[in-house]
Amino acid sequence: MHALVLATTGRRTGTPRRTCLIYGTSGSEYVVVASKGGAEEDPAWFVNLDADPSVGVQVGTRRFTARARIASSAERAPLWAQMVNIFPLYDDYAQKTDREIPIVLLTPLDEPRWSGFRRRPLLLQTTHPATAGKRPTKYPRSSPQWHRPC
Repeated sequence: MHALVLATTGRRTGTPRRTCLIYGTSGSEYVVVASKGGAEEDPAWFVNLDADPSVGVQVGTRRFTARARIASSAERAPLWAQMVNIFPLYDDYAQKTDREIPIVLLTPLDEPRWSGFRRRPLLLQTTHPATAGKRPTKYPRSSPQWHRPC
């Protein structure tokens, strides 16, 4: 089982948020499931994608920006089977809730925005209306915020 780090922007605060997620692949896209353990509401990271589908992704040592989209109904069935094969509890989560658990595809963009080992990701330097006029938040890779366990 593999995990990636998904960096989203908070829809109300503009604060960078990181979430560790189990992933699969479909061609060049990464597949994640917005299960929230079968809760009735969607996870916060998924709701943030509705406001801003541009995300940062780290898979192993590779960092890149991606565009998030919800899998179409035609894509959903084979992707769901693939993700249940990777993490069988997704089936249990689906039985616990009345909502259809979304499957999200992360499409890497051609030009990486995260570059260099010592530099902070450009994703954290973007401006959000809630933080306009304030100093950019700095999260160096050596800080506890960056090294949260998955």
